Amino acid sequence: RSPSAMPVLAKRFNQLTNERWREIIDFIKLHYVLSDRIDSAYWRAHQQHESWTDSLSEALQLWQSQPPGLYESSNRQELFSSASKQYVLFGMGFRAEQWQSCGRLALQQPLIERFRREVQQQVNRVNTQLLTNREYLQKLRK
Repeated sequence: RSPSAMPVLAKRFNQLTNERWREIIDFIKLHYVLSDRIDSAYWRAHQQHESWTDSLSEALQLWQSQPPGLYESSNRQELFSSASKQYVLFGMGFRAEQWQSCGRLALQQPLIERFRREVQQQVNRVNTQLLTNREYLQKLRK
C-alpha cells in the first residue's frame, strides 16, 4: 500500500469502526431499555430516554409499527441481524399493537403462544439437567 493511500484507508477504517461501535451500543442498550429491572440506579439510568442514542430511539419508533426488517439499515454487513433484534424484542416482552392486530400475525397468535410455551418447557427441562459451574469444573478436573 502506498503511503498516499493511508489517509483514505484511515478514514474508511475509522468510519467502519464508529459504525460498528454504534451498532454494538444500540444492541446492548436495547436490552437495558426493554428490561423491567429497576433494582439499582445503574439500571434505571440506562432506561432513561435521555441516555438513548438517536439511532436506537428511531429504531424503537419504527419497531412500534413494524418488526425489524432486512432493509431498514444501509449497513451492508450488520453485526446484529434483524432476526437477532426480533429475538431481543420478543424475548424482553416488547409488544407493538400494530404487530398484534395485523391479519396474518393475529391468525398465528395461538401458534406463537404454543411455540412460546414449548420453548419455555424445553428451557426448564434443560436447566434441570445442567451442571452448576462448580460441578462442571470439578467434573472437568477429573
